[in-house]
Amino acid sequence: MAGTGTIKQNQLELTDTYQQYKAHWDDRLHKLRKKAITLGWIRLLLFAGAFALPFLLFKAWSTPFFLTFGFLFIAFLVIVKVALKVGREIQHATFMSEINETEMRALKGDWHFIPDGKELMIIPHDYANDLDLFGTGSLFQFINRTSTYGGFRELGKKLNHFLRSPEAIRLRQESIRELAANLDFRQQFYTHGKLTKEDEKTHRLIGNITQIDFSFLAKKTTGFLLKSFPVLFILLTVLTLTKTIPSNVLVYFFLAGITISGKYLKRINQTHSQISSLGKFINNYSSLIALIEAQKFNSAELNQLQAKLSANQKSASHSINELGKLLHMFDQRLNILVGIILNGCFLWDLNVVKKVEKWMTDKGSNLAQWMDVIYQFDALNSLAGFAYNHPDYCWPELSNKTILDTEKLGHPLIPFQDRVDNNFNFSKAQRIAIVTGANMAGKSTFLRTIGVNLVLAGNGTVVCASNFVYKPLRLITNMRAIDSLMKSESYFFSELKRLKSIVDTLQEEKELFFILDEILKGTNSHDKTMGSIALTEQLLLKGGTGLIATHDLELGGLTDTYPEQICNQCFEVIFDDAQLRFDYLLRKGITQSHNATYLMRKMGLIPEQKS
Repeated sequence: MAGTGTIKQNQLELTDTYQQYKAHWDDRLHKLRKKAITLGWIRLLLFAGAFALPFLLFKAWSTPFFLTFGFLFIAFLVIVKVALKVGREIQHATFMSEINETEMRALKGDWHFIPDGKELMIIPHDYANDLDLFGTGSLFQFINRTSTYGGFRELGKKLNHFLRSPEAIRLRQESIRELAANLDFRQQFYTHGKLTKEDEKTHRLIGNITQIDFSFLAKKTTGFLLKSFPVLFILLTVLTLTKTIPSNVLVYFFLAGITISGKYLKRINQTHSQISSLGKFINNYSSLIALIEAQKFNSAELNQLQAKLSANQKSASHSINELGKLLHMFDQRLNILVGIILNGCFLWDLNVVKKVEKWMTDKGSNLAQWMDVIYQFDALNSLAGFAYNHPDYCWPELSNKTILDTEKLGHPLIPFQDRVDNNFNFSKAQRIAIVTGANMAGKSTFLRTIGVNLVLAGNGTVVCASNFVYKPLRLITNMRAIDSLMKSESYFFSELKRLKSIVDTLQEEKELFFILDEILKGTNSHDKTMGSIALTEQLLLKGGTGLIATHDLELGGLTDTYPEQICNQCFEVIFDDAQLRFDYLLRKGITQSHNATYLMRKMGLIPEQKS
């Protein structure tokens, strides 16, 4: 592997950057926690003083008594508000410290604590299972820095369905480059995303909020009642205080409010259960969107996403903040005493529901689009973070003719100190590479290296290579055919179905990139050889391009029949002083080494050969 010194230097510089950021936020966190403790004591003293000092210093219920109580209690409420703000700042600083700690750990190879996205695996899938895109130790886990559940799913979607349009890939590369260079924005976005505390349940609730049925408030008389009732209550209160009307009139009016609210109680409870407690989350989405709105982007894709936030006269952050306030108002009913008073006086629940309905009518159609912008940025930030953390990787070049031409290509999940990079290319009219080699020589890892880097390239981010030129094609792999006991399918039949789907897809799309590892493993050696040769010829004749790894050396003979279109590549085993050694270097030609018998003797499975 070349360039180790440069890679180590890059890693040291990145670690130093993250260490400086973490130190800054740790210091900020320390100061905020001290401030929170101080505010806690002040809050306690003001509260105690408000209920003690007026009695100690003044005559009960006198003017100085009430003035002292009012001053101290208002001061208490102000400190409570300041303390809540400091609490939010503590959360913010905690998450900022957390993301930098995560990056430092990841640079040291400790990244298996990050959510791995195993639930995002699609079965069956063209390539995801074979390339270990999801699950423990997966590419998703390595890249993932999302902070919302929607962004988490969007990143999985991008890995499952990478781009194949050259223009779309170029636009995506511009976006990733710009975001990669903006570390502050990415980390602030991560932190604001974490503050939303969006999990699967919250994500689902937000997705369904526009589907709420408000038809029970559709009558015109209901609308008139809701507007007039609070005004009448205030008027009756004034008349009661001025002793213009008897107080029992106000009491009867209050009971009427309770009765009217009770009539709609079942529907109100149902509506509230659909959006319960979302208010505290929605406001955090508002600050997250405001962060996007405040940025100036140069890339076309990011500008298009940002433009989706201004589809209304008011900014998306302002509109979502309005919804958050309404939902918070709706949650006041959770306090039973407060709920009874508010509904009796103002028909509170009905008025809030009516306002939410109006918000949904005016702006609800934009909500899904606004949330999608958040999730897109969340996913793109992870891909950009991957690019930022690997300055030694290259940006893929797109071609209409060159299928694949790489230099120093490696697997991104293998630490650089252990990784062996290889050059690989299809020259001239070559379209299929037959890769042979002994057990454990590196064939399967190499195939996955090709596949994983094609997925990265299709997502517009960097690839683990010093040079990578390719033609974007649909990718289909067959490396790990799975038995289906539920369907009573054997391993062999499952593999045949997979291979047929590849041939059928090739027939339909005329061109694709395939990666096959030891095909037709479930049959005898003669059948395997004849079937593998026939399948390879079929793939070639139909315009397929890709790699086939095999132990079947006879398959390498196809280069005699198709010298311009098929090439042989191999991995060799080296025997030094009766010791087995792998160098994992790709060579031209058909492998000349074998190691199964040697390993079996070393493990005592068969007797040592007599000299």
